[in-house]
Amino acid sequence: MWTVIGLVAVVAGVAQLVVWHARTFAYRCRRCGNEFAISTALDFVSPHGIWFDGGWKLLRCPRCHQWTRAHVIRRDEMRMGSGEEGEGQR
Repeated sequence: MWTVIGLVAVVAGVAQLVVWHARTFAYRCRRCGNEFAISTALDFVSPHGIWFDGGWKLLRCPRCHQWTRAHVIRRDEMRMGSGEEGEGQR
């Protein structure tokens, strides 16, 4: 019984963390500089990591359509009118 409750608590915590991350962060294409946001589902399943210049996530840019290790930025740092807001893959 306690195992089930613990598992449910962990799953709920991870889900809450992913939703927070998707709402707080956006991405900048390293090739064309486009800044864009992605869905919570794509944020959860996309490969990601940390490099010498910050965090990255492997995404397809909605502007140049190239796969790139998009640089993680805070949404409040996005330049106004910098590009599309999309799902990151098309």
